[in-house]
Amino acid sequence: MVGFLKDLNGIGSHSNVSSGALADMFKLLGAILPPPNLRESRIYQFDRSQFVAGLASQLGSRLDDESVARLGALRDDPELSAWKERLSEIAEQQLRSVRESRYTRHSLSDVSKVLTGGEPTSPGDLHAMVSDHLRTLIDEIEHGSGSGYRTFWNVSGSGDKLQSPVVENDARSRLSDLLNERLRPLGITAEIEAHYSGGNRGDLKVIYKMMKIPVEVKRHYNSEVWTAPMTQLKEKYTIDPASKGYGIYLVFWFGEDKGLRLPAVPAGMARPKTAAEMQSALRQIYSGEEWSRIEFFCIDCARR
Repeated sequence: MVGFLKDLNGIGSHSNVSSGALADMFKLLGAILPPPNLRESRIYQFDRSQFVAGLASQLGSRLDDESVARLGALRDDPELSAWKERLSEIAEQQLRSVRESRYTRHSLSDVSKVLTGGEPTSPGDLHAMVSDHLRTLIDEIEHGSGSGYRTFWNVSGSGDKLQSPVVENDARSRLSDLLNERLRPLGITAEIEAHYSGGNRGDLKVIYKMMKIPVEVKRHYNSEVWTAPMTQLKEKYTIDPASKGYGIYLVFWFGEDKGLRLPAVPAGMARPKTAAEMQSALRQIYSGEEWSRIEFFCIDCARR
């Protein structure tokens, strides 16, 4: 089959093949053939494996949203586990290239506006501004004199006794309302049920003019709390050209009461016991240059 594909008119360079077709061919052939290895492979098998590797390299050289999403899906496909290391390297380089291609160098006037508290002139400026407002808001939620963390609980009975955390959608909506009180006077808006390229729908996005910052929200006991920064925020939302790789991951920490247990932590990690430890763990897992445009927050809403 590999020989047949290579002989097709123009397929050797893959230049006229869609990203979807490249991904489909790689999935089909990668499940059969291992990555190229001269020491362990016969010449004919090495040649075929090289061809399959070339499909991934070509997909990784493309910087559009579909290609990024397709390559990420291949990397995470359990049927292609033999290729995971190679695909991860290609995907990491692709993301670096995407960020570089979408980088905008600011003029001195742009920099001056931001430094003096003016309007954001890039997704990076918007990300920094929203992060600053979130830090202040989180401090008020955790330590302020108002409803604070109780806003994110269902209450009933005498003294408004805390019953259970509100559902994730309600937590997101209430956070959006609090954030908009700060952002709307600046002409910035936080919207829920955000729509992104590829038909993806995110939790929340902050919008200013043509710029967007995606915000992914989870309760600490969500089964995907450890993986969502990669599988949702990074791979689906921050690839939007209007975001240029910037995003925010926010976790509500309600304490580990009965039924609110944190999912098993990644191997080698100490189990977080507080919101601060949860935030630190996430930053430790998702560290390095690849994650420099993602900010992590954990709001302490545990019973007092």
